[in-house]
Amino acid sequence: MAAGQAVAIIPAALHSAGIRPDLTTIPLHDVEPGHVVVATRAADRGRPVTPFRTSARACLNGEVLLRRP
Repeated sequence: MAAGQAVAIIPAALHSAGIRPDLTTIPLHDVEPGHVVVATRAADRGRPVTPFRTSARACLNGEVLLRRP
């Protein structure tokens, strides 16, 4: 269950993939695209760095990754 203590801005492509029923969404109109930067140590392959990089890269490429069961 959502705790009601956070705000997130997500791309429309992720929204259309489905949002949990306990979350509320409000569309943002006329908002310029932003820049996303992920900074990690080059050799860091630890958990959760690698899955996060994969997810961030996919999001920036307009892909939607499905959560594993």
